[in-house]
Amino acid sequence: MYNGSESEFAIDANESTEWYSINKMKNGMWFRVDLGSVQDFDKIELKNSPDSKNYPKSYEVYVSNNGVDWVNKIANGTGSPVTIINFTPRKARYIRIVQTGKDKDNEWRIGELYIYNTKAG
Repeated sequence: MYNGSESEFAIDANESTEWYSINKMKNGMWFRVDLGSVQDFDKIELKNSPDSKNYPKSYEVYVSNNGVDWVNKIANGTGSPVTIINFTPRKARYIRIVQTGKDKDNEWRIGELYIYNTKAG
């Protein structure tokens, strides 16, 4: 996970706290979320401050029901200060976001990570 700060800061619903990696961004770094039980979702938002350079330069998203066996990537793309990731609805307990880019000057930071089920009635 490459923690430089508490991983809970990325999912504490407080945009003034943040998770950050202990090292500069590099290919293969990952951040994992345990939803506690299998959930339906189809959108992830990674939010940083608008002037941040610490967003994922590029990423892949994987899901799992047991935290060991990961489904082939469900999404990939290029990040921005607010990275919106839309994909076909999924059911899973765990989400892993893998950094596939690199930045020799900046750590990877997540100000807040939101997970949505936009298809919910």
